[in-house]
Amino acid sequence: MPVIDEVRELIEPSLSEMNISIFEITYGKEGKDKVLRILVEKKDETNISLDEIVQVSEKISLLLDEKDLISDDNYMLDVASAGAEHPIHLDELAKYENKYVNLHLINALDGENTYEGTLLEVSDESILLSIRIKTRTKNITIEKSNIDRARLAIKF
Repeated sequence: MPVIDEVRELIEPSLSEMNISIFEITYGKEGKDKVLRILVEKKDETNISLDEIVQVSEKISLLLDEKDLISDDNYMLDVASAGAEHPIHLDELAKYENKYVNLHLINALDGENTYEGTLLEVSDESILLSIRIKTRTKNITIEKSNIDRARLAIKF
């Protein structure tokens, strides 16, 4: 089993108890150092505080020290928030219903390749997005197969 999968399996249950989910885990050489980077987010999609990041980092560090999964290398552990505008894995769009998102399309829809709005509904084939055009709100349907990438967005 790859080390990333072993780390995920080890830490996921403890983080879940803390209302934290893993967004992404990477492990590799950065410069002359090996870095195990774990990006996390709160399950309820609220912002994660610096204190919570510290608690999560300490918990992960203890678990990794106990199991010694990466015993052959000296490495740095970097635990951070996935960020306010982090990418969204397309297979997890439903998790972000009622959130403000930015979508980039493969093929333009009404002459636009990028849309920002509130993700109202996600089905197997399409999504319903509420967008604002000047002073009016409009709901548009976008085929999931036409979405190239997605991320959370900040509404101004």
